Amino acid sequence: MGEQESGQKPDGRGNRVETTHKLLEAAAAEFVQRGYDGARVSDIARNAGVTVGSIYARWPSKTEMLVAALDHVLDPLLPEERLRGLGLYDFPLPDIMALWGSRLLEPEPTQEVLTQVFGSARNNPEMQARLGKYMNEQFDQMARLVERGKDEGHTDPELSTASIALFMQALGIGAHLVMAGGLDKDRAPSTSDWQAFLERMFDASRPSSTD
Repeated sequence: MGEQESGQKPDGRGNRVETTHKLLEAAAAEFVQRGYDGARVSDIARNAGVTVGSIYARWPSKTEMLVAALDHVLDPLLPEERLRGLGLYDFPLPDIMALWGSRLLEPEPTQEVLTQVFGSARNNPEMQARLGKYMNEQFDQMARLVERGKDEGHTDPELSTASIALFMQALGIGAHLVMAGGLDKDRAPSTSDWQAFLERMFDASRPSSTD
């Protein structure tokens, strides 16, 4: 009866899943704070409350562990999941772009994650491959949003889907990297000015009036 009281299977799988989650959280935090080169397996194990052996029982190398940690933190940052979490997913595309874009000046963990990933990807093929996977999936999801906007009549069908998707992608990543890079707050526009600018920009993607 004791085995079933916690709701876990007798083989301890529930504990193993929980431990793996703790390790991924600790590895992601270590990566964001110190980057790939500075991240230490021993510190990750200590912060997760496990032994180093527990890490190597799951991932045979530091690189594989950190790639798994990037999966853990990058997948929730993909557009479709983020927009659903913000309650914006069903909005018309120009409104999505303006409202989403207005948040790009706000400090958030995304900035630190992307800064470290881009920095680590320069000299690490595995990190570069993981970043490329994220970039491609991010682009594809944005392209689907653009196509949906065209189908719903909110986006000009004559505009290139790839061009709009790339612009959205470049805007998001670029703003995050600039802010994470240390742009002084007094140099950044106010949130209201930034949103007004984006609304004007994204209005241009709406279908032309036939009147």
